[in-house]
Formats: sequence, C-alpha cells, structure tokens
Amino acid sequence: LKEHSKENLHIIFSMNCMGSQLRQRFRMFPSLVNQMTMDWFLPWPVEALRSVASQSISESMGLEKVKEGIINVCVDMQVRVRSLSEKYMKEMQCYYYVTPTSYLELLKTFKKLFAEKRDALKTLITTY
Repeated sequence: LKEHSKENLHIIFSMNCMGSQLRQRFRMFPSLVNQMTMDWFLPWPVEALRSVASQSISESMGLEKVKEGIINVCVDMQVRVRSLSEKYMKEMQCYYYVTPTSYLELLKTFKKLFAEKRDALKTLITTY
C-alpha cells in the first residue's frame, strides 16, 4: 500500500511568478525544478474568445438576432478587464489575474442570468 501510494502521489504547487521572486525560490530550493511541469497561463487571442462565446451561446437560447452583439460585448469585457489589470499592476504593484476561467465564468453567469430573466418574464406573461 505504501509503495502504491508513493507511485500515485501527485503534488500541485502554485507560485506567483511576478518579479524575481520565482528565480530566487528556485535557487533556494532547486528540488522544485526537478521532475516538474510548469504551466503558464497566457491570455486567449480575440479570435479564441469569439469562438468560445459563439459556441457557448447556443441557438436554443433564441438569441439569433442579437447573438453577434452579445459575443462582441463578452469579448470586449474580457479585453478591457485584461487591460485594466495591466493598468492596476502599474499603479498599485499588485497583479489581478485574468484567466481563461474568468471568461468562462462570465459566459456561464450570462447564461444563468438570461435563463432566470426569461423564466421570470414567462411567469409574468402567464400571470396576466
């Protein structure tokens, strides 16, 4: 059981890589670099943002007439937040992470709010 546990043990260690701190930590703890995989989260290009939004906002939502506008707004929001996070970093020396997950959460929240408002309107319509 002990050997099986050793073979299947995986550790996820996350560090902020801003500035020279990462380099200093690697020098202090060289074993961190051995047998390690580094994932760098880079921003998605605008084309990828558009594609994900287009797939996320399905035809069944009944938004064919305004779908392109919604996609444009979602992409614009993500791009603006990314640029504002850079401005925040310059002014406050503190980084606000804008990741692909942030964008997926934006789309998920939009779909949830849209469904809630549509249901509320249906309820109002059937009431009168």
